[in-house]
Amino acid sequence: MEPILTVLLAVLSYGTLALKLWAFWDVTRWDPAAFKAIDSMSRRSWLMVVGVAIVLQLWLGGPTFDSPAWLLTWAASVVVVLLYLFDVRRKLVRQQPAGP
Repeated sequence: MEPILTVLLAVLSYGTLALKLWAFWDVTRWDPAAFKAIDSMSRRSWLMVVGVAIVLQLWLGGPTFDSPAWLLTWAASVVVVLLYLFDVRRKLVRQQPAGP
């Protein structure tokens, strides 16, 4: 693989891992009742979904073009985390301030 592509994939991998860790931390900040108030999945469900995304990335690594199945799994986990950050989190912020 070309060196520039290797560097790009490494930056993408570490960046998305940081994004997933931030999303996990953010889910823990909110009261479980806040998720019910915005008609979303429960806090426990979001913790499990984002946690699985983190574990998959740590276990299998970042995106690679060698395995289309893994690239699809990685992309799906990024989409789930972005859904939380840009949809659910936004509703939580509008509904009430963050917890302690």
